[in-house]
Amino acid sequence: MLFLALRQMLARKKQSLFILLGIILGTTAYVVISGFMLGFQQFLLDQLVNNMPQVTISAKEQYITKKTVTGNLFPKKTLVKWMTPPSGVRELNYILNPQGWYKKLKNNAEVVAFTPQIQASLLISHDSSSQNVNLIGTVAADQIKVTNIADYMQVGSFAQLKQGGNRIILGSGLAQKLGVTINTAVKLTNQQGESKQFKVVGIFHTGNKATDDTQAYAALTDVQNLEDRSGQITTIAVKVKDPYDAKNLALQWQAFSRDKVESWQQTSANILSVFYVQDVIRYFMVCSILLVSAFGIYNVLNIMINQKRREIAILRAIGYTSSDIIQLFFIQGLLFGLIGGCIGLLLGNLICLYISTLPAVGMVASGKSTMVVAFNISIYIYGIALALGSALFASILPAKAAGKLQPIAIIRSEASA
Repeated sequence: MLFLALRQMLARKKQSLFILLGIILGTTAYVVISGFMLGFQQFLLDQLVNNMPQVTISAKEQYITKKTVTGNLFPKKTLVKWMTPPSGVRELNYILNPQGWYKKLKNNAEVVAFTPQIQASLLISHDSSSQNVNLIGTVAADQIKVTNIADYMQVGSFAQLKQGGNRIILGSGLAQKLGVTINTAVKLTNQQGESKQFKVVGIFHTGNKATDDTQAYAALTDVQNLEDRSGQITTIAVKVKDPYDAKNLALQWQAFSRDKVESWQQTSANILSVFYVQDVIRYFMVCSILLVSAFGIYNVLNIMINQKRREIAILRAIGYTSSDIIQLFFIQGLLFGLIGGCIGLLLGNLICLYISTLPAVGMVASGKSTMVVAFNISIYIYGIALALGSALFASILPAKAAGKLQPIAIIRSEASA
């Protein structure tokens, strides 16, 4: 049956070629579109998962109500009528019991590393240039374990913050705006107007403009001294074994604490929703292409069956059953899908390899500034499955139609013609 199917396919070379081209183009489009979109998603996920804490514990939030405000401002049993009820959220500027968190995190097998932090909004200046900066005070050895910040150092080493002594590491955009380089002295001024000199010991570049233009790192104790907040921290940054389980862990920890606990999925919900939209668009585009290809297969097989009515009559006359004829055209559809799908996968892979060499400014997640393309094995498995599925689906009706043809009816129609 396989030999007969191949012979019929080769007997109509142009028709077979058109069928194969439709499947090849559809499969190639799927591989290229999926590789490009999933590569972009991997780049963003790398930025979200590895360049920021996977779970962030910050100072607790307290909702302002009539009861809390009345109790704090007026004596007990005082009748107070509010014209406009107080509302909003009052957030403490430090974590009340950090030691309790340290103990819990150290004893949790799901936690890989954590680091205490204090964040401060300051004014940084050099000569006549001044910029607002989000300064993060951290423990350098732990920060390197929690995020990939050390991999993005352009100049200097993040580990130099271990030495303390008013050292600072700036984002590349911030350093450029201030006009500073390594070993340059800058002045940091807090909201109370107090200033201290810091020495630039490193410059990092993540490719995220918002981060590179506004963020800087210093030793935890140095920032605490600058802010006159000895022993206080505002956040605890946590890295866990399974980044995708971070949301469940955050919900568990939030249940027994009044502090605010958020996972990277919660803080980046808007970006993750974009991934869903991209996936819908990707599958819609590919299904549209394969649907057009399937209609092409259906039409060509229908024409082929009409042209091979005499051959079908001969096969039925020498003992081939209706199911044999159906099987014959199903095998042809399977061969079209298999051959076209494999060629499409190869062609799509070659195009993806070429795209991965093209320059892309800002994509530095893997240490290079070229396009990030995904080569997941799942892309190729789904690609060949779609090719086979569309080819077999398009072969159903023509195969059934061929199986219903009766030899005597074909002979009479040929004789009358």
